Amino acid sequence: MNYIDALNWRYACKAFDPTKKLNNKQINTLKEGLNLTASSYGLQPYQFLFIENKEKREALVPQSFGQKQVFGQKQVADASHLIVLAVRTDIDVAFVDAYINNTAKTCSIPVEMLEDFKHMMYAGVAQKD
Repeated sequence: MNYIDALNWRYACKAFDPTKKLNNKQINTLKEGLNLTASSYGLQPYQFLFIENKEKREALVPQSFGQKQVFGQKQVADASHLIVLAVRTDIDVAFVDAYINNTAKTCSIPVEMLEDFKHMMYAGVAQKD
């Protein structure tokens, strides 16, 4: 199957078999793939939370949307794992500064070398509400 065929195959599951679970290798592959997702400037202002605990997933069912925006999507509890995308909404100059400092440290380069990049990000962040 080529890449386009794989994308065209996508399917939203309406029901899961609660007796079947993803194994650790499958979960680790998902985590690795999600960790490699790209974002603007490389800021990656999000986290993926893997919720395996059945009681916690059951508690989330009443808050989850089902068909026609009816609450109570049972898939949240029945799936092997629930993956929650948590997105930061407080990206600001301080967040950019921390990112720049971490990049400089990780790449072993002077922070001054990233000055133009930092100011470009500042401009982009200032446009967001």
